[in-house]
Amino acid sequence: MVAATAERKIVLITGCSAGGIGSALALEFHARGHLVFATGRTPAKMAHLAEAGVRTLEMDVTSDASIAAAVRAVIAAQQQETSSGVGGGGGGGGDKGAARARLDVLVNNAGVTYIMPFADADMARVRAVVDTNVTGVLAVTHALLPLLVAARGLVATVGSVNQVFNPPFQVPYNASKAALAAAADTLRVELAPLGVRVVHIVTGAVATTLMEHKGGAAGPDLLPPGSWYEAVRDVVEKRTFLEAGGVKFTTPEEYARQVVRDLTKEKQSPVLYRAASAVSARILSMFMWHGMLDSMFRRVTKLNAVTPPDPAAISTRQDK
Repeated sequence: MVAATAERKIVLITGCSAGGIGSALALEFHARGHLVFATGRTPAKMAHLAEAGVRTLEMDVTSDASIAAAVRAVIAAQQQETSSGVGGGGGGGGDKGAARARLDVLVNNAGVTYIMPFADADMARVRAVVDTNVTGVLAVTHALLPLLVAARGLVATVGSVNQVFNPPFQVPYNASKAALAAAADTLRVELAPLGVRVVHIVTGAVATTLMEHKGGAAGPDLLPPGSWYEAVRDVVEKRTFLEAGGVKFTTPEEYARQVVRDLTKEKQSPVLYRAASAVSARILSMFMWHGMLDSMFRRVTKLNAVTPPDPAAISTRQDK
């Protein structure tokens, strides 16, 4: 359903490569008649969005210069619409140019994962996960804050049930999502006096490209030779534990329809639980049965097969 002109929102979404949540959100917002700026590091991976009429912008959330360029592009696009007489909807006043520039909805979706036992982790990769999933969100939100304040807008952060479940082999990802939840809680209080709302979406199992690289084709995420976790090599590299328990994954399109409905309402809950397994995460967030979770994860990841290494092997490993 196409939104009426007065209800037309200006939306920016990060992490919009094909096959992911951001792409599905961009298409759903666009289908409802909103002006959408879909962003990503690789324009070619957003070609399908451009073909559908969605405005695409190259933006790397870990680069201040890239973020600044995207902000300028958003402002310029609104100036162009204003000068050509195209209504932006919802904005105050009749001034042209930057005075009309605003952002009604920012969806911080960009994120990366890294599946590897912490003992074998490449710390450069660990830092990259945190830089994208946490610092990148803060940098984008900070840069767009003037436009959000102008619109009395909404900031949505796409979190993960991993902030509650904390499955093994994903230390940097789990930590980043927990940090993101804390950031959203803090921003919600700080930005409220400025008229900006903040919603954190605890996202469950969604069938996105983050689920690719199964069957041993995990690219760079292969256990190194001599890993202490050799007994669970297949579990790590084939990512079989991600589908343990018969979880039925929500499609990106189904997830997007629900989330866009949420974000276009007049009022939102401060924390939303969406997609498969999200309700379980909500229950666990209240009761936090750590012992039960630990036991379950040891079983599904076969960590019980891992034993302490020989002390001599530890010395050799540290000397490498």
